[in-house]
Amino acid sequence: MLQRTSESQVDDAVAPAPRRRAPRAVIAAGAALVAAGLGAAWILSEPASQSTDDAYVGADATSVAPRIKGFVSAVLVEENQAVRAGAPLLRIDPEEYGARRATAEADLADARAAVAAARAALVRQGTEEALARAQAGAAA
Repeated sequence: MLQRTSESQVDDAVAPAPRRRAPRAVIAAGAALVAAGLGAAWILSEPASQSTDDAYVGADATSVAPRIKGFVSAVLVEENQAVRAGAPLLRIDPEEYGARRATAEADLADARAAVAAARAALVRQGTEEALARAQAGAAA
């Protein structure tokens, strides 16, 4: 028995002591894990502010078209200004519009003169027809 005890003591004496890890390696590994966790949380979290990649912002927009053609002489609103329906947005140069109006008035005067000439021709034709009947009745 004596011998067995000495063998176990020898085995205990020969067995290496458990190694302690270096404290710098443990701290570095822990810091790397914390950094990886924070990076993953930052990537997976939603951003605090909204951003766009195509620089498009949705907004209400309305097409605007003039009732008449012409050159713009004055713009009465500024960019992004709110306006109400029916409010004037710009002024069209009246010179070209005035020339077109004068042309239209001249065309109207020509048409009225043509109507008056047609009525006069109708009256003359009626008079000639009445004269022809009277002459035919007198000859008969």
